[in-house]
Amino acid sequence: MISAIDYVVPAIEIIDSRVENWAIDLPDTLADNGSTGAVILGGTPRRLTDLTLRDMPGVLHFDGRPVMTGNTRNILGNPLAATAWLCKRLAA
Repeated sequence: MISAIDYVVPAIEIIDSRVENWAIDLPDTLADNGSTGAVILGGTPRRLTDLTLRDMPGVLHFDGRPVMTGNTRNILGNPLAATAWLCKRLAA
């Protein structure tokens, strides 16, 4: 699967929930991007083989100051696992 990916870029999802009476659970929301308002793509495209996606640090800056830090190891493990699952599911 890695050979099928040309490049990757960092991304941030902007949450914008507009569900009346909020009759869904968090897993439902995450599963179908039900709260996605926008996605910001940034950075320089990089080859997947040059990165370790399961352990990538990140910093969010506002007005030039860091306001939040994180690491991909804290977010659903390796993002390729979810991508692989989706590809296999769609193929089936």
